[in-house]
Amino acid sequence: MIRHLLLLGLVSLGLLSAAMADGQMRVTTDGVNVRCGPGTSFEIVCQANKSDVVTVRRATEEWSEIAAPADARLWVYAELIEDATVIASRVQIRSGPGINYRPAGKLEKGCQVSIEETVGDWVRIAPPPEASVWISNQYLVSPDVPAQVRAPAPAKPPKLAKPVPESPAVRGGAEPARAPPIPVVAASAPVPPQPRQVDKVDESEDEDRPPLPMALEGRHLDEDRQQGERVRLEGEIRTARATWGKLSSYRLVGHDSEGRAITRCYLLGNPEQLKSVLGRRASIDGRQYWVRRVRYPGVRPDHIRLYPERR
Repeated sequence: MIRHLLLLGLVSLGLLSAAMADGQMRVTTDGVNVRCGPGTSFEIVCQANKSDVVTVRRATEEWSEIAAPADARLWVYAELIEDATVIASRVQIRSGPGINYRPAGKLEKGCQVSIEETVGDWVRIAPPPEASVWISNQYLVSPDVPAQVRAPAPAKPPKLAKPVPESPAVRGGAEPARAPPIPVVAASAPVPPQPRQVDKVDESEDEDRPPLPMALEGRHLDEDRQQGERVRLEGEIRTARATWGKLSSYRLVGHDSEGRAITRCYLLGNPEQLKSVLGRRASIDGRQYWVRRVRYPGVRPDHIRLYPERR
C-alpha cells in the first residue's frame, strides 16, 4: 500500500512538472524573489507579484525555469557590445555588473540588445528571449485555478547571495578579470579629527562567508589570523608604495596617536574605481584578509562612504 502511494505521488509530481514546463503559470502572492538559478543561494534579479503570469520553460521538484520578466536586471560586459549588437561569440548574460555574478543565459554574435543602464564597464540590457531565471514552485499555480486559491505567504526573504568568482570566458567572449563596482556614497558627517582603528562589524546575520577575493588567489593566508572578518576602517585612499609583497596598488592611510601617517590596509577593490576616488577621505566597510609575510591586511570593500572634501 505504501509503495503504491509513493508511486502515485511520483507520477503526480512528474505530471505536475510536465504541465508546468508546457506553458504558463500564475504567481500567487506579492514579493516573490526571482533568481538567476534554482536555489536561494542564487542572486535575486527581480520580484514577481500576485497575478503575474510567467512562461515556464522547464521545472524541477522545487523550482521552475522561466523566461526573464521585463523588469529583470541583467548585465553584459560593455566591450562585447557595439551599436547595440553583440560582437563576440557566446557572451554571458549575468545577474550583476561583474564576472563574480552568476550567468543567466548567453547571447550569440549578432544578437541585438536594448541598453538601459551603464555601470562602469558593464551595461544593463532589457531581458532578451535567450535569458532564463528561476522561481519557487510553491508560489505558482495554473492560470485556471481561481484567484482565491493561493499558496502560503513567503517566509522572510533570504539574503542576497554572495558573488561566486568565475573564470572569464575564453577567446571570443572573454571578459576582464576585475572586481565588480563598489557602492560609493557620500558620508553625511564630516571626517572625525582622529580616524578610528578597526571596528568589528556585527556578523550575526552573516552565516556564510563569501569566496576569497580574486586578488588573493594563489596567496598563502596566515593561518594564525581570522580571515574574512568584517571590519570598518577610516582614512585616506592613496596609492601603495612600490614595496615587495604588497597586495594592491591602493591602500587606506590613517594616522597614529602621534599624528604620523600609517597604512591601515591594502584595498582589494576595482582598480579603476579606486583610482577615481584617489586622495579622498572615506570610511570603508568590508572583509579583511591576512597574507603570510605581508605586514598589512587586504580589505575587500563592500561599501565606500566618502567624506566631504576639505576646502
